[in-house]
Amino acid sequence: IIILFSIRTFIRGNNWKDPLTIDSHDILVSKGDYNLENGLGSDLYKLGKYNEALYHIEKSISLNPFWSNYNNLGSVYLAQGNFEKSKEAYLNALKMSDYYLIYENLASLTLFTGNNNENILFLKYIIDKYPQQAKPRVYLAILEYQSGNSANAISQITSAIELEQNIEYVHLLNNIKSGLPLNLNYQSGG
Repeated sequence: IIILFSIRTFIRGNNWKDPLTIDSHDILVSKGDYNLENGLGSDLYKLGKYNEALYHIEKSISLNPFWSNYNNLGSVYLAQGNFEKSKEAYLNALKMSDYYLIYENLASLTLFTGNNNENILFLKYIIDKYPQQAKPRVYLAILEYQSGNSANAISQITSAIELEQNIEYVHLLNNIKSGLPLNLNYQSGG
């Protein structure tokens, strides 16, 4: 039995190269596994293969809807620029879980859509709910700066830097202090 398990382990080791390779292999063996479909969709999303990701995430949802596959669906739609479908997917995820990442991803939508004042209030709500998360503070800093509230923007981005050492946040702070354009390059957290 030990020899058989050793052989199987050796064979399985050949399947492992990266998460995409192993998920692609496992999906062929375990058809109908919503978690594998969601994982493969997430792997493809990270590679920028949004249409392929969408296929696997939607399949995962059809097999077993849960917060993670809806959250991933929202991230794919966001990357494709489909903000309404992204928001709908994130809100579906939120119906199933109160996980901070869902709020963080919803917060990212405030950079692209909606009323600035309403978005600022929403971001403040998220910060009150999850005070240890840096990204909502970054988004709030951006909106405050765009609204002409540099002091509030500096306060929020400084708090974000205290929570999470990130060179991009430091550059953002320097641009805000200098009154320069922010030159944003956004990528969703998935």
